[in-house]
Formats: sequence, structure tokens, C-alpha cells
Amino acid sequence: MEGSGILRGSTRLQYPSGDDGFHLPEGHNGLGYSKLIFTILQVISFHQAYERAAPKPALQVLFIEEPEAHLHPQMQEVFIKNIQDFINRKAPWKVQVVITTHSSHIVASGGFHTVRYFDRSEPDGKVKDLSTFQAKVTATPHGDETLRFLRQYMVLHRCDMFFADKVILIEGTAERLLLPEMVRRCAEGLLHQYVSVIEVGDAYAVRFRELLEFLNVRTLVITDIDSVGPTDQRACSPTTAGALTSNSTLKKWLPGESGITELLAVDSDAKEHGHVRVAYQVPEKEAGVCARSFEDAFIIANASVLARDLRHLELKRAFLEEAGADPTEGDIEVHAYDIAKRLSKHKTDFAFDVMLLEDWVVPRYIAEGLQWLT
Repeated sequence: MEGSGILRGSTRLQYPSGDDGFHLPEGHNGLGYSKLIFTILQVISFHQAYERAAPKPALQVLFIEEPEAHLHPQMQEVFIKNIQDFINRKAPWKVQVVITTHSSHIVASGGFHTVRYFDRSEPDGKVKDLSTFQAKVTATPHGDETLRFLRQYMVLHRCDMFFADKVILIEGTAERLLLPEMVRRCAEGLLHQYVSVIEVGDAYAVRFRELLEFLNVRTLVITDIDSVGPTDQRACSPTTAGALTSNSTLKKWLPGESGITELLAVDSDAKEHGHVRVAYQVPEKEAGVCARSFEDAFIIANASVLARDLRHLELKRAFLEEAGADPTEGDIEVHAYDIAKRLSKHKTDFAFDVMLLEDWVVPRYIAEGLQWLT
């Protein structure tokens, strides 16, 4: 009997609400539970049909289309984790389960080896097997470590990049809070696309290299130039003679340079590889000052705005202590690096301060990257 036949006119469902013995009638239940119960009954009925069949088919294929409909994220994860356990307990039922989904929770819980990814950028809609990606990464130096990191990141965070039109990797909280407004100000075309924004930090963006190459999704990596001294490896201004970068992404991936002078000299082509582009601090104007981080890049780009509206900032003391009372645009620009150092423990507060400003501009390196991504 089909699942619908089991339910229709022959069952009455009640759901316990807790330890008090009170039961909710079926009509008071949400669509999620009803859909989940119906799906389970359908699978049970398919198994019963298999047991009654003579002779038994050598192989069956069970398609479950987008089970996440009406299921909240926790229920999605429980469903995908238990469906395979249920089928395994029904041995020797030889059934191949195919689940179509747009849920990042189901993908994260299913694991890389179970995912088959449809690449829309390919002319014929190529299907990619992530088990081959897993094998490829494992064969590389530190591959097991990279794979373990990706697995844990997907479970703890999300993996909506599988369903995105574009991907943006960012460093920290300030960029994440301000990115939607920066997109609106300089790359409105992205507002009409599904863009997955992933916060990874400077040291870990390179860990996503193989996965992004496999997915073939247009990606922008927004990171910091992170200048350090040539001998002591301590943070320093990018203007320091012989300064190097401590950023793994810039050294090991794009553009593959260690010296600050070389990083600032490369052209746009060197910042791109295939569908991936990196964006890091550059001078706002020719022969101008180069920032080390997002905070001082924003300060330099908006020195005139900050000089005019400094009174509105909760963190104005950092500006006054470095640039003096009533600082001019030039004072703020010259002392941007030292001001940013004082703000290093208040990056979230800095982002909220920026939201109080009007007419601010997006730092050049981010604007160029977002326009490329559009």
C-alpha cells in the first residue's frame, strides 16, 4: 500500500508536547512534521513492496526530491543522517538513494564523498563527483589536514557556496558587517545574484583553493596585505623598507609574491587565475599611502569624511590621540596606520561607527574587486 493510502482515513496522529502527558492533535502540527512522516511512510512502503516482489529486483533507485521543503535546519540534518541508517538496517535491500537538494545543511551533513555537483557553467551541465575531489586533495601535501579543515568548516559554518552564483571570501567582522553596503555603493549588480560570503581570515583562504577550483564558481578573495618587518616579522607599515607579507594567501596562491614592493607592483592580470581574483590594499591614489588592513584603508579613503564627521564616532579618541585635536584630512591620512593599530581590538565598534557616517566611499581595492566580480 502506498504511503498516501496508509494515511488516508485509517490513522490518527498525536504528538506529545512534553513530559506532562498532554498531546497535540494532528491538525495542530506544522507542515514540516507532516511532510517528514509522509516521506518516512513512503520509504517504508517501498521497502515492503520490495520484500513482496518475486523475483526481487537486482537494484532499485529511490529518488527523494528536495526534502528540505518545510523542514527547519535541525530537522534537515537529522533526516539526512538517519535516512541512510534506516536503509542499512533493511539489508539486503539493494537500493541506491538519490537526494536532490538546495540545502547547505543537508550537503554539510552528507559529507563530500556523497555529493554530486551540477556545474551550470559547463555547456552540457557537467556533473562533478566530489569523491574525486576528496581523493585529489588527499594526494596533495598536507591534503588530509586541508580536507579535515574543510569538513569541520562546512559542518560548523555552512556550505552554501555549492549553490551560489558568486563567492566572496573575507577576513573579519568589519568587512562582513559593511560588505552589503559596500556592494550597494559600488557593485549593485551583485544585489540581484546569490552571493555566498564566507569569513575565513587571512591564513585560511588558501585552504579553499582546491574546492573553489573544483566548483568553478567566480570568486573574489578580499584579504589584507599584512606587512611585517624583514627581520623581526613584526607588524609594520607597508612603507617600511624591505617589508614582507605574512599573508599565506598572497604568498602561496595569488599573486604568489612575498615582498610588499612586488605585491604593489603587480598588474590586475597577476591577481587573477581562472575564475578567482584576489583583492588587497593598494594606494588610493598614485604615489599615495598604502594601508596594511581594512581599517586603515577605510580611514585613508575617507580621511575627508572623518575629518568632517569625527564628532559622531564613539572611537574618536583613537583619532585624536594619534592625529591631534581637530585633525585635518592630511593629519588623518598620515596617521591612518597608527589609528588602525589602536582600533585593532575594536573592529566591530569601528564597523558600527562607519554605519553612522554619510557619503563614505569604498576603499579602492575592494571596489575594484567587487566590480570585477559583477
